[in-house]
Amino acid sequence: MQLPKPTRRFFAPVLTLFLLHLGLLLADGLRPPALPSDVAVVLGSKVHPDGQPSSGLQRRLERAAEIFHAHGVQAIIVSGGRGIEGFEEADVMSNVLLQAGIPPDKIIVDRTGNNTRLTAIHAAAIMKTHNWRSAVVISQYYHVPRAKLALRQQGIQQVSGAAAEYRFAWTDPLSILRECTGYYSYLWNG
Repeated sequence: MQLPKPTRRFFAPVLTLFLLHLGLLLADGLRPPALPSDVAVVLGSKVHPDGQPSSGLQRRLERAAEIFHAHGVQAIIVSGGRGIEGFEEADVMSNVLLQAGIPPDKIIVDRTGNNTRLTAIHAAAIMKTHNWRSAVVISQYYHVPRAKLALRQQGIQQVSGAAAEYRFAWTDPLSILRECTGYYSYLWNG
């Protein structure tokens, strides 16, 4: 079945614009971070039932430790709530960073960052308290643009992103589509 010509004329440019912007978002997520920055903001993710971070979360924390040890940031904010497994994501994240040699006074724990917007709200408040003006958001590459947007919407203008090491997952295409629609939702509902 072929779409009528007026429908094709409408959808062809819309699909082209969508794919173009999707490509720009993904490229933004892979852009190197602006360093040095005042603080890194690591967004939470799944913790397994045994209390270990998921592979994606582990890679986010490894990236944060790498940037900290290279003197790219002064401190690290870890943000995540209690998952269905019963663990506080932020506490698990903090423990991983401690094991990676990050001093405890350089880790700020936000246990109420249950989603990207709440993480941005809390991180912005923490940054204002410390008089920090620049942040590096750390997440998977497809999530970085929305997290950066959320922080900007909270008044933090100097925001860059640092993607966790990439490893292919079968869920990537769905995650990319979710993040693209999430980005527009944040953009329109600022």
